[in-house]
Amino acid sequence: MNKQELIDAVATGTGESKTSTGEAIDAILEAVVAAVTRGDTAAPNARAVTRRRAQPSPFRQQRP
Repeated sequence: MNKQELIDAVATGTGESKTSTGEAIDAILEAVVAAVTRGDTAAPNARAVTRRRAQPSPFRQQRP
């Protein structure tokens, strides 16, 4: 599901306009990204947990 499909589905389910639904979804996504960037965990429900993971840089060569 892409962003437009999400907007369409939520707008249909709530009866709100696609414009206001898109603005609400943008605000939600910005809040989640900001929280994860700070190092917080975003968990809107028990099954959807988003957290930042430490990963080695793809540009850094691994030494044997």
